[in-house]
Amino acid sequence: MRVLGINGSPRVGGNTDILLDRVLEGARSNGADIEKVALNKMKFSACQECDNMPDTSACIINDDMQVIYKKIKECDALVFASPIFFGSLSAQSKAMIDRFQCVWRARYILRKDAGYKKIPGFFISVEGSMRKDFFENAKSIVKNLFTTINAQYKGELFCSGIDERASILKRQDCLQKAFDLGAKLIKKGKGKYMGNIFSAGEIVEMGIEIEKNGRDFYNAVTALSNTPAIKEVFKYLAGEEEKHIKVFENILSEIKKYEPSEAYPGEYFAYLKALSEEHVFTKKRKGLDIAKKVKNDKEAIELGIGFEKDSILFYYEMKKVVLEGEHKAIGALIEQEQEHLRKLSELKRR
Repeated sequence: MRVLGINGSPRVGGNTDILLDRVLEGARSNGADIEKVALNKMKFSACQECDNMPDTSACIINDDMQVIYKKIKECDALVFASPIFFGSLSAQSKAMIDRFQCVWRARYILRKDAGYKKIPGFFISVEGSMRKDFFENAKSIVKNLFTTINAQYKGELFCSGIDERASILKRQDCLQKAFDLGAKLIKKGKGKYMGNIFSAGEIVEMGIEIEKNGRDFYNAVTALSNTPAIKEVFKYLAGEEEKHIKVFENILSEIKKYEPSEAYPGEYFAYLKALSEEHVFTKKRKGLDIAKKVKNDKEAIELGIGFEKDSILFYYEMKKVVLEGEHKAIGALIEQEQEHLRKLSELKRR
């Protein structure tokens, strides 16, 4: 089994790097072949949002990111490590993640196989403060990356109050947890890990809440806008979300408890539920709350684009937990959300 560790810290030999080494040592102790790359030693540019990207998962920029794409495709498990900078990931980490936009587009817009096999993924991080919300913010970004590259978020290790260089060496508790995570990773990678079972009905109910919030958001920004063309699009989208609510309600009335054909059935539901928690519109009345803070049409359009992207991602995974007879309905919803995304993107370009 090949385990790839990615160090997103600017420091080689720093706290993040030391902790990542301990995870890899644990994996190696159980027979894994390990490899580590340090992003700060690699030369790659930030995402350029290229207009001429091909209709594949390939990035047209020929730099060291091509090496990273290849290594992730070849590994059997991924451990991503980053320190917390300004409440989020390091610049090196975020720059790498943004370069997977080409993969996201291939999977969720073009609906093509991006060439990434299903693997377990783990996130480790350190921070100088004691802010749990900083870890949660960073985790939400890593989860989006993992979902895009077909890696299942299987575990994490967060160590707070680690500021001075190599001070992690004084935290034997963190070092031991890191080693244990790596040692157990092999067992999990072979499909032995089981989590709690969640019902598919719960997941569909989340979809209903997403659509209700989307409807409320678009209705509210329709009333706020003074531009006829923009008001027309927002009004149309609100009507579409109302239709989607009815589709999900019909699915919910038919659904039974169902486990997808997956090596980690319980863990898969936990993963999907975690994914939904990162979707801001799964919370009650969140659509109205966000709309009240919108300052202009541009901001409303950008929020709508983010909402549609998150929905496409969530519904794409939802297909795996609903009954087979409902796959066509979910597929149609995904196509409609993709059309919504195109409409909003056109508005943004005007």
